[in-house]
Amino acid sequence: MTIMPSGMPVNPTGMANEVQDTINEVFPLYAEVQMLAQRGVYVSVEVAPSKVVVTIKVARSVAATLPELLAHIDDTRPGQLPSGQLAVTGTMCQGSALLRVLIPESWVSAEELALLTGSESADPTSLL
Repeated sequence: MTIMPSGMPVNPTGMANEVQDTINEVFPLYAEVQMLAQRGVYVSVEVAPSKVVVTIKVARSVAATLPELLAHIDDTRPGQLPSGQLAVTGTMCQGSALLRVLIPESWVSAEELALLTGSESADPTSLL
């Protein structure tokens, strides 16, 4: 993607073609998101000119996949949403994508989540 100065003239045909190309690029992603949803992993992707934000919600039935998922996320930080739901934020793609993983209710405590993300040192044997 080329970022052009705001004073440059815009070619309407070229812009329409770029929009169509962008939309066409979304369909493979859409298919992957649908496949994940069928397995209990719900992914929402927001793409803007300056950021990519991905929200991932994992169904309790497949919560056992969370440790592996969290292991692939950089700079993980456990936290809690205003609603009280536990979440982990982090990055992927060398920091250019922000991820928010929503943790199923009652799956782990805040302390256990801190252990899973490596943000607290303690004996994790009770989690196995």
